[in-house]
Parts: sequence; C-alpha cells; structure tokens
Amino acid sequence: MQSRDIPIDQWPSFFNRFSRLHERALVTVNVSAPEVGDIDAVRDQSFNGISTEGDELILHVGPHLDHRILHVDSVHLKQTDEGGADAEIDIDAMDGIRTIVRFRSPMRADLLDSAVE
Repeated sequence: MQSRDIPIDQWPSFFNRFSRLHERALVTVNVSAPEVGDIDAVRDQSFNGISTEGDELILHVGPHLDHRILHVDSVHLKQTDEGGADAEIDIDAMDGIRTIVRFRSPMRADLLDSAVE
C-alpha cells in the first residue's frame, strides 16, 4: 500500500474534496489506543465526511455519529498498489491514539463523480 502524508495546512481543502468524493461509501473505523488496544468503533457505516477545526478533526459517520479526534499530529492517505485507489485514512493524535478510516471498497478518486470538483 502506498502512503501519502497530508500536511496540516492542506487539511481543510483536502478533507473538503475527499469528503465530497467519498460521501456515503461504507467505512469501518478502527481506534488503537495504548491502554485498550485495537477496537472497531464503527463497522460498515456510511462515510459522511471529515471536517477540521485547527489541529482537531471531526469524523462524520452513519446517521448520527460525530467522532472528534483531538490534537491530531499527522494524517496519511493510504492507496492501493494496484491503481492507486483510496483505501484508508490514518490519523495519529499526539496522545498516541491512532484512528483508521478504512473503506470497504477502495475507489480511485479520478473514477468518482467529477461534478463534485
């Protein structure tokens, strides 16, 4: 899998476009914390986007779930080796918690609706 870092100054524009392109795709959200290990916090729910507030990200999933990720340190877009399809977003917080938003069916952004551009 290929990984691309998304710099903090690009988060608002990146997540705005990314959210529109992948809206309603099914995702699983995995949270990994030092004290509890790995858990799937959400399974196969619709992706409604990621918004930003400074160094915080708000993940919008399913009909009514907003998950706030505080003090984000880094964001990585992971794409498949075959064709560069968007497979997951890895979000690392300064407290050591990692949140992974994994798409059930990775999709190449250039094949999605160009009308959202």
